[in-house]
Amino acid sequence: MRVSVRSLARLLIAAAIASLVSGYFILSAFRSGDCDGGCNTMQLLAFIGCLFVAFILTGCGLMTRGDGPRRLQTSAMVWMACVLVIPSAAIFLWKQTQPTPLQANQDLSFVIVAEHAVPALGVSAGQRCIFSDIRCDLSPPRLRAFCGSGELNIAASDWPAFKRLPLEDFGVPPSDAINAFPASCARRFSR
Repeated sequence: MRVSVRSLARLLIAAAIASLVSGYFILSAFRSGDCDGGCNTMQLLAFIGCLFVAFILTGCGLMTRGDGPRRLQTSAMVWMACVLVIPSAAIFLWKQTQPTPLQANQDLSFVIVAEHAVPALGVSAGQRCIFSDIRCDLSPPRLRAFCGSGELNIAASDWPAFKRLPLEDFGVPPSDAINAFPASCARRFSR
């Protein structure tokens, strides 16, 4: 059976929409980090291209079979689009409900980990925190950090419970006070 131009156009439009939507959901679900829209471009194009080709080949196969009315061929395209989009959307929604680990970024560039629990702060052993600066000018000196439990103001007396993880830092050069952590404000504060 010959495929009409109108049917081919509908197939191309359905394939493009289903591929773009499905590709968006999949790559949004597995994005490795915020790169201001520049990350995953090649993976997005490859994924969308594969979906598009698979959709076109399957659609052309259904359209050229010719053993059913046009209404069934159109509903088959709709079902193919649903088969692409619904699992992708489900994976996207599932990944949105999963907790994400704290990662250093431009605003909070440095990472520390609790070597043992600090119940007064609600921090458990092994919990990571991210921070940007150490305030030695306060009395007692403090470190404002974001941990899994939220924002914390960690007093210098609790600093020995934490260890810096410079390999997980964002890449901003640390100040002398941050390099010396947990003895950052030793001249002003004695443990």
